[in-house]
Amino acid sequence: MSDQNEIRILQAPLGRRTLSLAGVAWVLSACGGGGATSGVEKELLPKILGLRGGGEAEEGNLAQFDVYVDDKNGPFKFQWIRNGVAIAGATDNFYRFSAKLEDSGATFSVVVSNAYGSVTSDSLGLIVNPRRAGDGIIEEATGALSALTFEQTLVKLGRSGDLFVLQIPTRELVRINPDGQQVPLYSGVQSIQFKQYPKKVSVLERENGDLYVSAGYLEPKGGELYKLSANGLENLLQGDEMFGIVPWGIHHGPAGRILVLDCLTMAIFEITAADRLLQYSKGPDLTGARLANNEYLYRGMAVNSAGKILIYVGRYSAYMSPGGSFLKEVTPTGDFLDVEYFKDHQTQSVLSVGDVFYARSSFQYETDQAFGLYEIGVDNYARPLSPRLRGYYSRYIDLVDVTPEGKIIFAIMGADQLMAVYLRRSPRASRYMLLNVGAMKVD
Repeated sequence: MSDQNEIRILQAPLGRRTLSLAGVAWVLSACGGGGATSGVEKELLPKILGLRGGGEAEEGNLAQFDVYVDDKNGPFKFQWIRNGVAIAGATDNFYRFSAKLEDSGATFSVVVSNAYGSVTSDSLGLIVNPRRAGDGIIEEATGALSALTFEQTLVKLGRSGDLFVLQIPTRELVRINPDGQQVPLYSGVQSIQFKQYPKKVSVLERENGDLYVSAGYLEPKGGELYKLSANGLENLLQGDEMFGIVPWGIHHGPAGRILVLDCLTMAIFEITAADRLLQYSKGPDLTGARLANNEYLYRGMAVNSAGKILIYVGRYSAYMSPGGSFLKEVTPTGDFLDVEYFKDHQTQSVLSVGDVFYARSSFQYETDQAFGLYEIGVDNYARPLSPRLRGYYSRYIDLVDVTPEGKIIFAIMGADQLMAVYLRRSPRASRYMLLNVGAMKVD
């Protein structure tokens, strides 16, 4: 048993399979290194709770290291170290950079300081694999998107480059221009404050500038649906006349239709020219895919530029029970066609880019949980794109939107988001990244 004054580091094994890009391996430590004077109690020094990062990265993709510190005895200063040398400007509690081949084999650590002294973490190594033809590139978000905080969730990218953002503490939907300034949602309407904390918020922007906004929540079940136009803000779900639906996404549909998905039944409703709700299609058989026990948490709809509709149900789990996940096409006649592969694998996010659908799924890759991106063709067969993204880019992501340049915006959620998801709170993201899929190849 060690002396109580001894400072110990518990090292996690480092290897190509135990550590992955930005993080599945943890180095747990009380603190390491010194800098404290003999008269200072060691318990006043910073205490490093965890360090993650390293492992493998693809050339040109983002490598990341994060340090987690007990918040007692702050404030703290950080200095990241590469091969024993301080990295200029790397003074946050994380260090991110675009991986280059010359970074392969380098080791990274961090010095954490407070008013009483400093401690140095253990080192993590990095292996950089050469980029292959057709590999996608992950990029850091820029501009207003990169400035979003943990209390803001991107809902939609507007036609003009504006961001439609949910301000979580106040339950408000706001509009932020590319310069990062809040502007009115629509002329005369500064924002929309929802009655409850929504689990799902969607925005549809028409070519004439009109906006349709939906918000769905599960406890209690219900939702809100608004139209913003020259006539002002209109509530399309007046009073309790909600038909029992929980709005879970609003989309452009075939022939100019506006479609709303009901989370409970997965039926689709159409907003008519008179702004009334009519059922567009019934829901599929949801046997084994109910929302009971917080189990099936991923539901949604995507519509491509040709008017093809996909709906999906998935849950947060590495393994799916029979009937527990699906991705189906809704035909014009109201029938449901399976999308191959996703009959037996979980679906957690689907996004349309022009006439192409991309679906996100998690699966086991060697010893790591991996994020797979699939392109869905007209034959409803899901083809995996390369590369698969492992580790930190696995379970905690969501496909959000696509930029005018064709880059997919995906949200990376913090590990503590799992609890928020199960509690059905408003979704939060720790940051947003861009994935350029234009050159990605089909496996």
